[in-house]
Amino acid sequence: MKKFEEEFNRYIGSLHAVAVNSGTSALYLAMRSIPCRGQRVIVPSLTFVSTAHAIIEAGATPVFVDVDESTFNICIDDLHDKLTHDTAAIVLLHFGGRPCDVRAVKEMAEGHDLYVVEDCAHACGATYQERKTGAIFDLGCFSFDPVKNLATFSGGAITINDPEIRRDKIDSARWCGIDVRTRSGPKYDVIDLGWNYYMCEASAAMVLAQLPRLDDANRRRKEIARFYDQELGSLDSIITPPYSSDCVYHIYPIRVANHRDKFIQHMASRGIECGIHYARAVHQFSFYARSTAGKTSLPNTERIVNQLVSIPIYPSLSTEQLDSIVAAIREYK
Repeated sequence: MKKFEEEFNRYIGSLHAVAVNSGTSALYLAMRSIPCRGQRVIVPSLTFVSTAHAIIEAGATPVFVDVDESTFNICIDDLHDKLTHDTAAIVLLHFGGRPCDVRAVKEMAEGHDLYVVEDCAHACGATYQERKTGAIFDLGCFSFDPVKNLATFSGGAITINDPEIRRDKIDSARWCGIDVRTRSGPKYDVIDLGWNYYMCEASAAMVLAQLPRLDDANRRRKEIARFYDQELGSLDSIITPPYSSDCVYHIYPIRVANHRDKFIQHMASRGIECGIHYARAVHQFSFYARSTAGKTSLPNTERIVNQLVSIPIYPSLSTEQLDSIVAAIREYK
């Protein structure tokens, strides 16, 4: 595991990397490492629910913001409107592997003295102006779930870029609160609450073996995305995302304006499985909808979640498979 942490830290270009057992654990430990208890944390609602749960587990209140209708990343105008004197941090998702508007978020964070946590679950290997996601803001959180660009049985990582955030405290929290600085074999002290959030050695070995090939795999994803853009971009029946060479295309999310379920059934009848990321925004789930955080209007998000479909994109797709996918989409009316 230590070898993976060293190599992943070098790859990302962060100050430190801490391997954990999931992306959810990474988010929780990251939020716990910044002073946000009793304050507000801004987060897009178009994300997996763990992103918001981590904020609550850290003792803060999530404040949901809308997303940009084109990129599905955090909407800068709504972010600005939601800032208050008790906002402590921003948690942002690089949706689908596409870096958010880093410059605008940086300006806002610096102007209001906010921490920024990057949810990089979709974006391992993505870049913004030659800097890897996870090395841009205070903390980065990664998932190495089996479906991710860098995948293992179960695993995640936290990257640290703020020198004032103590790596040893995160190390301790991921290992039952044991003081990692003074431990000597079976002799140790427990100095805080902590959990069994360690990445197992088998998972570490698997992601370590894949890491040298990640950039090549991401390049292939970009080639497929470019192909989709060229072949599908002019269709009236769907809306494709704008192509970006910075995006690593963990998913390729199209928008089907009418009868999404019918479209998915049509694709299934041609032997092509599609997904939805995500069918509901977080603020629409019952747990959040009954709270103050869920009582918000996010028009772009609420429209987009009824239209999103993820079509296949992974490095081993063949030319014949891609042609079949495109042909099936073109058939749909």
